[in-house]
Amino acid sequence: MVLLTKVNLNWTEKYRPKTTNGIIGNKEQVASLKKFILEKKPTLIHGPAGTGKTSSVYALAKELDYEILELNASDQRNKDKVIEIIGSSSKQMSLFNKGKIILIDEIDGMAGNEDRGGISTLTSLLGETKHALVMTANDPYAQKLNELRKKCCLVEFNPIKVDEVFLTLKGILDREGILYYDDILKKLARKANGDLRAAINDAQTLTQGKKELLDIDSVEEREKAETIFNALRTIFKSRDYNLILNSLENTNVDLDECFLWLDENLPLEYKNPLELFKAYEALSKADIYKKRIFREQYYRLLIYRNALMTTGVAFAKNGNYPGFTPYRRTGRLLKIYINNMKNLKKKAIAEKLGNYTHTSTKKTLQNSFDLLKLLVKKNIIPSELNLSEEEIEYIKKL
Repeated sequence: MVLLTKVNLNWTEKYRPKTTNGIIGNKEQVASLKKFILEKKPTLIHGPAGTGKTSSVYALAKELDYEILELNASDQRNKDKVIEIIGSSSKQMSLFNKGKIILIDEIDGMAGNEDRGGISTLTSLLGETKHALVMTANDPYAQKLNELRKKCCLVEFNPIKVDEVFLTLKGILDREGILYYDDILKKLARKANGDLRAAINDAQTLTQGKKELLDIDSVEEREKAETIFNALRTIFKSRDYNLILNSLENTNVDLDECFLWLDENLPLEYKNPLELFKAYEALSKADIYKKRIFREQYYRLLIYRNALMTTGVAFAKNGNYPGFTPYRRTGRLLKIYINNMKNLKKKAIAEKLGNYTHTSTKKTLQNSFDLLKLLVKKNIIPSELNLSEEEIEYIKKL
């Protein structure tokens, strides 16, 4: 018989909070989530990785004595599966008349042939469930979630504060009997950039088979700019096909922003006009695939978009240009991109209002949004719009 020792246990599971009192940070968000669960309103929790989205659902389920049914990213989540699991379960009463939470984790990751039709089917089932339906996402404003998002209460989880990460790590290492220096632990907490799960995993990795934590040199900084610069160097300087093809996978930057970085820095690297033409031609084709993906909702095409942006650009040149190239942050196009991202929340609220008034989002922003803003600032909240606390606070700040 093999005994499972402390070393074998995953700390993120071993120290997963059992009740909401154990949830680190995001206390107001957990309270909002509890309210929506009790009211059986479909809820979309969103925020960066490692902020307690899934853990909060499980803690609330235990606290409320609810059963929980989870459909996560490892499961097939196409139309038929959603109907089979969620459609039937959402209409059935729970065992022993307990409440039930149906949890769909990483809903923004539903894509490809395996998950085809899952989101649209789920959207159509939202009004039929007799139980609380909770979904999690890193990016709630992905275009494929537009219709679903309109019908959900939104709860945004924020990155965990450095001091909270530090105290959590301190408590875990104390219980594990591992020696450490506070300054080293604080450095590890800062490197996590608000991702508590990553910090705990790093601490376990660094102390595997040891009884002390003396340095964290082997932990990579989770820094967006550093990562994208590494990806650019790989695409522009390397000739290794597989390395280039996978260069964008580990960045903390989505493909849209990677596209802008490539567009900005291509002229700095490619000096031959013909090579520059071929590289921009590859980027142009990648942009066409992006439009097809959004129009047809066929996310399998992401493979071709990624290939054009990486190997397509890299092998547009005949050889490498020697020397160091000082890559720069993309300028005007990134400003447009950032402004669009800032307006996504406003557009999402306008979609809700437009859906109720039977007008387009554009017309709503032009004609009705200012009236809604005035009402909300006077604490007159139209209940028909099902605005979340996050959305109400956003409107008040406009």
